[in-house]
Amino acid sequence: MIREVARREIVTRGRSKVYRVTTFLLLALTVVGVIGAAVFGSGGDDAPTEYDVAAPTELGPALDASAPDDVRIDIQTPGDGSPTAIRTAVENGDVDVAVIDGPTLLWNDEPDPLLQAVVVGALDRASVEQRADELGVDSSTLAELFAPAPVDEEFVDPPSDSESARTAVALLGIFIMFFAIQVYGSQIAMVVVEEKANRIVEILLALVSPRDLLAGKVLGVGALASVQVAIPLVGLAGALAVSDFADAPASAYASLPLLALVFVLGFTLYGVLFAFVGSLVSRQEDAQQALLPVFLPIFLGYLLSLQALSSPDSTVATIASVVPFTSPFVLPVTVAQEASSPLIVAAALVLLVATTIGALAFAARVYEFTLLRTGSRISLREAVRLARD
Repeated sequence: MIREVARREIVTRGRSKVYRVTTFLLLALTVVGVIGAAVFGSGGDDAPTEYDVAAPTELGPALDASAPDDVRIDIQTPGDGSPTAIRTAVENGDVDVAVIDGPTLLWNDEPDPLLQAVVVGALDRASVEQRADELGVDSSTLAELFAPAPVDEEFVDPPSDSESARTAVALLGIFIMFFAIQVYGSQIAMVVVEEKANRIVEILLALVSPRDLLAGKVLGVGALASVQVAIPLVGLAGALAVSDFADAPASAYASLPLLALVFVLGFTLYGVLFAFVGSLVSRQEDAQQALLPVFLPIFLGYLLSLQALSSPDSTVATIASVVPFTSPFVLPVTVAQEASSPLIVAAALVLLVATTIGALAFAARVYEFTLLRTGSRISLREAVRLARD
């Protein structure tokens, strides 16, 4: 009978227009988000850094020779070139630095370390060229002296877009968990309340046991939610493959199956809790207040997952990755950020499975006594008493 109940939920809700549109939007947001991160995340570093410098024009070649490839120096002549005009230009921010007699570098406040190194290097080069000319050193010999030494670079951990890829996967996990568990969990609770209010549950209980009805509802709605999660995950894998994240680390891809597994377990846990709370009330007006204790750990897990995104190695993130009520949100983030060891992942999954089984057994026991009760809201204390009897 569990299969029939689950099938009824899938057929009824899976054919709705809202479900289809939401699935498409999730897929589109996932693909556009990853490709956008690849395009805009890596393209912003290509623009050169520009500086305006008030300096004699003859210093121009030395400035160009001293500046790195990603730095461009524009020589300016403020006003009439007088000391007063130059100082005014520096004070107004029209130029970043001025080279005045001495030579002296005139800054407005704090010197820019990169620009300071470029200008000082240019002044040194100009001074060497002047001395070489006085000593009769020809330009070709001087060019050989200034020729840079050939230097090769090796990396123990080569730079790549891996950090952006891990962040994209982690953000996807946060969004999917928060959206799907909150939306579909609420649907389970509201359906239970509606069936109690309309007395439809009395007909259903004549055909199926309360335990099978609970399990069927959670499995049916969970299957719809899983499909809606799986489609964006496939889109994510494809977007990672075709974007600039082709060199993404294995953790970015390896976390996707874990994300799917944790979602199934987390949704089952919260789906059972939503159904349990829904069985305690008979009116939808009372449902929102009754569901508050279930929403609190969801919002807490969401906030902790955002904190773990910036500090995945923190103690708070590690604890939240293991606690069953927050691990569905935080564990995929720490795994995608390569901050969770296999031991932490194993402990988190074991605790999540154990808690889900315990919640299912407890909720099924209470379900038997509360589905046919109408009227005032059943308190949690009374529900516990019913489960013990």
